[in-house]
Amino acid sequence: MMRDKLDELISSYLESANKYLELLKNEFGIENPLRAVIEKRIAREGVFGNGFRYNVHGIGVRITIDNENEDDVIDIELDSGGIAGFDAWRLYSFARIQEGYENLTEDIVENHLQNLANQGLICRNENKLLSHLYVLNH
Repeated sequence: MMRDKLDELISSYLESANKYLELLKNEFGIENPLRAVIEKRIAREGVFGNGFRYNVHGIGVRITIDNENEDDVIDIELDSGGIAGFDAWRLYSFARIQEGYENLTEDIVENHLQNLANQGLICRNENKLLSHLYVLNH
């Protein structure tokens, strides 16, 4: 039961991350928020869409979904192909703004990710800078 719920969390995180990333890219007509900041095409932080806020950091972007609640965020690490992957912290943080994950801990998420990796369903990102992230095996 919990395993299915955690698999659902990974899918939901990736779906939401893609959705908000696409909204951000479409709003500013950019392909990569990191490159756009470096090229000074967009500010490091700002507002887009229906009042969503973004903050480009390091190799990722943090999107605040609800301006009334600073904790309603999705943190996305990026590579040249888009979303670089996920880890226990990102999934746990995302779960906190979803319904049905009240009893979840970061340790439970990490254990699940390790089990999925042991089964060959996910693996670490091959880029050394992003090796803390998991990606789906295709």
